[in-house]
Amino acid sequence: MSTKSHKTRKKIISSTLSLLNSSQLSKINMEDIAINTGISRQALYKYFPSRLDLLVYLLKSIDKDHTLLEKLMVDQSLSIKEKLNSFIDYWGYNNEATYKVSSEIKLLRRTDQKVKLILEERNIFFRQQCEQIIQILNDGGSLKSNFTYREASDILCNLLSEDTWAYFNENCLWSLSKYLEKIHVIIENLLIGTGTKSAWSIRGY
Repeated sequence: MSTKSHKTRKKIISSTLSLLNSSQLSKINMEDIAINTGISRQALYKYFPSRLDLLVYLLKSIDKDHTLLEKLMVDQSLSIKEKLNSFIDYWGYNNEATYKVSSEIKLLRRTDQKVKLILEERNIFFRQQCEQIIQILNDGGSLKSNFTYREASDILCNLLSEDTWAYFNENCLWSLSKYLEKIHVIIENLLIGTGTKSAWSIRGY
């Protein structure tokens, strides 16, 4: 790809994000994106054949690096408490970055099988990671005994979902920092038991 093409692609991505974050538009189309980018609609289609292709590319480009999450899970220098706190922060920041794009893509899931598969893959990965951190909590004796593994996973998935973040952000006007502050407290109070057998604060567990 030429330098000019690369710059144009980056400008398209930036313009799309700008439109998605604008309160003036409830839904964007390719013409809006082309005008905001300063190129023709025909030129835009050379880079992205469809609105869906553009949104999927955008979602993948801003989704946080999953390898960071995978490294976090096995980091022996962190205590279970530090792992959970970092896990919560990871999904909080990720949800803020991806929610607008993800919401646009979700509007197409009933009519496009490709969209359905993309969303299912994201949901499966998210669920697996929540189950993994719950397993770490359980193995370390830090999970409250009044919840089953499945129940605890369901609760964590719900609290850290894009939809939950959007609810507090859009309906309660919470900033990301307030959401993270409150969700840390909610999750710790709801799921964590720190009895004598807990490895909650022990590093290298």
